Amino acid sequence: MGQEIETYLVDKFSKRLARSKKVPLKGELQGVITLVGEKVKASPPPSLESQMILRENLYDLNNILTECQKASSKPPIPFLSSSLGKVKECLTAMVKDLGDLNPSLSNGEPEGGSVNVGLENSNGSISNGNYNPTQDGSPSSTGVGEIPCKCSESVDPEKVYGFEDEVLSLLKLLSRQGSSDDFNVIGVSGIAGIGKSTLCQLLLAKEEVKKMHFAPRIWVCLSGKHGDNDDTEISIVKRMLVSLGVEKGTVDSIFDEDGLSGLISALHSELIGKKYLIVLDDAREADAWYEELDSPLPPDIKWEERLAYGLPKGYGGSVIVTSREEQLLKNMIGKGNVHHLVPRYDSESCWKIFSDAVKQVIDTTNEEKLLKKEVTDKSGGLPLAAKMMGEILSKQIDPGTIATLQPNTPSNHSTEEAPKPSSSSAPNSDHAPPTA
Repeated sequence: MGQEIETYLVDKFSKRLARSKKVPLKGELQGVITLVGEKVKASPPPSLESQMILRENLYDLNNILTECQKASSKPPIPFLSSSLGKVKECLTAMVKDLGDLNPSLSNGEPEGGSVNVGLENSNGSISNGNYNPTQDGSPSSTGVGEIPCKCSESVDPEKVYGFEDEVLSLLKLLSRQGSSDDFNVIGVSGIAGIGKSTLCQLLLAKEEVKKMHFAPRIWVCLSGKHGDNDDTEISIVKRMLVSLGVEKGTVDSIFDEDGLSGLISALHSELIGKKYLIVLDDAREADAWYEELDSPLPPDIKWEERLAYGLPKGYGGSVIVTSREEQLLKNMIGKGNVHHLVPRYDSESCWKIFSDAVKQVIDTTNEEKLLKKEVTDKSGGLPLAAKMMGEILSKQIDPGTIATLQPNTPSNHSTEEAPKPSSSSAPNSDHAPPTA
C-alpha cells in the first residue's frame, strides 16, 4: 500500500477531533475528514499525485482545527471568533473539491480542479504583508486567510539566472532543523541590487519548500512606506496580520484597544501551533525591537517590546531576514545562519539578464564574448545593474528593430551613465521587478 502516510494522518486528525470538546464547526470538520478517509481508502488506490493532494488537505485540516480551538478559548479571541465564517466557507469549498476528486486518475489531476486550502494561493504565490488594494492585478483569494501577493511582480524562474547554488544553500539551511519542533532563523545579506529579495522569492516558489509543508508562508517588507501613517513597528505587525487573513478592520480595532502590545499578542495567537515560514525583507532599522528573533516568551512578558514575541517557538516555524547590513542581521537572527551574497562575475548570467531587459533581438557582430565581459564589468556583477543597463538600451532603440552592439560599449549609445548600485545608492533597488 502506498497511502500509509495519509491513513496515519486521517487517524491522527480523527483522534484529535474526538478529544476536542465544544470546538466550533466540529460537525463540518467530521464530515470533511470522513470524506478524506473515503478517498484515501478508495479502490483502486489513489494515484501518487492524488495522494499528495489528499495529504495537503490533511495538513490544512489540522491548521483549521487549531483555528477553531483557539476561537473557542476563554476568554475568546475576537478576531479569531469573527473569522469562523471564512473557515466554514473554506470547509464547504474543500468538500466540493474533494467530491470532484477522482483519486484513481492516471495523471493525478482532480476533475474539478485542484484542492488547495491554506495561505498559499492557487497559483503557488505567497501571501504578502504589503497590502494595497490598487496595486497588482492578483486574483482574489478564496482559502483560509489567503491574501494576493503584492510585494512585487511574481518571480518567473526561467528569467532568474545564476542563483542555483544560493537556492540550494538556503534549502539546506531551511531543512537543517534538529526536529520538527525547532525554530529556524536565517539571514541573507548583501549590497543593494545583489538580488536578496529575488533569491527569497525564488526560494518560496520551489517545490522543495512546498513539500516541507510550511503553512502559512508570508512575505513582509520592513522598509519604505506602505500607504499608512502608522509607526514602522505598528505597520509591520498590522501587515503581517492582514497577510494571515485577519480583516484589516479587525486589525485596526485590536490596535485601537490595546496598541502595539495587542497586535503582537494577536500575531502570536494567529501563528501558534503552525509551521510557518515568514520572510522579513530589507531590514534597515537598528532597533532592539527587531533583535533576537529567536527569543522565547519571558515570564513577565511585555508584548510590545519585541517582534520576536509574536513568533511562537517550538512548532517548526522558520523566518528568513534580508538586509544590506550584516551586523544588523546578526543582531536580529541571534545564533542563526547568515548567507552572504557577493557580486557574481558570471558573464553568462549577466548577459542573459541584460538581454532579457533589452527585449529586442541583439546583433552582437560576432563579438559576443567581448560584449558579455563588457556588460559584466560595467554592472559590477550586480543583477539589478545589468537589468537597468538593458532597460536603458531598450528605450534608445525603436521597437521591432535589431539592437546592434559594438565592443567596448554595451550599446551603440554611450552607457557610461548606466546606474551601478552600491550600498549607498538605489534605495529601492531590492524591490525592482524580480527578473534579475
